Amino acid sequence: VTLETAGSFLAVVEGTVVAVKGESPETRFRLEVKDQPAPMRVGFTGSLVDGFRDVEWFGRGPHESYLDRHASARVGLFQGTIAEQTFKYVRPQENGNKYQTRWMALKRQPADACSMLFISAQAPSPTLEMQCHHFALDDFDGGEVKAQQAFLHAGELVERATTTFCVDVLHMGLGGIDSWGRKPLPEHMIRPDQEFDWSFQLIPCKEDLDVDWRQRLHQG
Repeated sequence: VTLETAGSFLAVVEGTVVAVKGESPETRFRLEVKDQPAPMRVGFTGSLVDGFRDVEWFGRGPHESYLDRHASARVGLFQGTIAEQTFKYVRPQENGNKYQTRWMALKRQPADACSMLFISAQAPSPTLEMQCHHFALDDFDGGEVKAQQAFLHAGELVERATTTFCVDVLHMGLGGIDSWGRKPLPEHMIRPDQEFDWSFQLIPCKEDLDVDWRQRLHQG
């Protein structure tokens, strides 16, 4: 796209309108619009304060599961520590996703005014994809140049006191069908023009205030 102006003009650069002043009465500015890659995930990411140690969820488990890798993960009720939900591949990378999850409960010790956080899928979303870690997501992956990411080996990872959790309406597949560098199949990717209608609830509470919370969540 070529824009011509006398003196100065406005241009849109990465979604931001910026003023560009010309050094001559007539200025030429070329703006190239390139295709953007589809996102890896579409959803919500949050961080919790120190003290959350355990997790319970109703969905696929007990191991990680993804759009293109979930047949071996059965649907059921699972529990464990948050630390156990991180799978440390030799090179830190995406891990620990819980495909088709109806709800997840993060539990804090010692118990206080908020000893649990419920994360529950809501209509029109019968299930969502969730995960939790004692690491930041940036600890696992460093962008396009893998040799420049912060941690090059799983043994270098340093567990954090805080808890990172994700609630995604869709997470792309893992790929790796014939090699680790192979991208997921087209049906396991997120299209740039794909639209989503989804909902979830974050419910802080005390576990001992309602002993039948598991039954209520199963009944929806």
